[in-house]
Amino acid sequence: MDGNYLVILVSATIILPLALMRQLGYLGYSSGFSLTCMVFFLVAVIYKKFQVPCPLLSTSANITSNSSLGEGTPPLGETFSSDSCTPNYFTLNIQTAYTIPIMAFAFVCHPEVLPIYTELKDPSRRKMQHISNLSIAVMYVMYFLAALFGYLTFYGSWLRHVVIAVSLLTCINLLVIFAPNILGIFGIIGATSAPCLIFIFPAIFYFRIVPTEREPAKSTPKILALCFAVLGFLMMTMSLSFIIIDWVSGTSRSGGSH
Repeated sequence: MDGNYLVILVSATIILPLALMRQLGYLGYSSGFSLTCMVFFLVAVIYKKFQVPCPLLSTSANITSNSSLGEGTPPLGETFSSDSCTPNYFTLNIQTAYTIPIMAFAFVCHPEVLPIYTELKDPSRRKMQHISNLSIAVMYVMYFLAALFGYLTFYGSWLRHVVIAVSLLTCINLLVIFAPNILGIFGIIGATSAPCLIFIFPAIFYFRIVPTEREPAKSTPKILALCFAVLGFLMMTMSLSFIIIDWVSGTSRSGGSH
């Protein structure tokens, strides 16, 4: 089956019904299944690391199965340089601009905190903190291992939410099908949404919500909140600038490492 048709089929039959559910409690089984899929992916990545030889001899089968590698794949019969088999513990180049946005995007969970809190049987701050710590720790371990061995409320107006869900899925599917490189998509989304959700919005909300009678505008917590927001703006500007420079220079298409 063509990959594009598979994306549309999975989105229409699995993702869309899950997106239309009224309560998050019903997503427990599907979340467990998705976590199982992530564990399977992690095991597959670790297993393949020890199965694929290095340097890798490029054959016709490898070229067929790895055609998405583009210009980074050597000609038929040639081998990769032995330098490519030596891990780089730290790499700093133009494509490093994609690293922070993608990592931040992978750990953006702020919008789900309040809905999950309302779904708890006996909600409390301590219990929610424990859930957050455990969830982020598990995801960090899985992301870290995968990266290491691979070098992640409807009410009455239901019609409006259905239209929004279908529109979002349609746009996402179009991006998946027609985008030549998903790295750029993750870079742009991570560089814009992650700083807003992690740095800018929480700091601005704190500054606006906490009354001045309780904490004046020039108090230390509010000044730190503004500094936090400024840091988010700086990260967003820096990441977007490097990504745009990378696109204009074309280094992302030349097979550079990152």
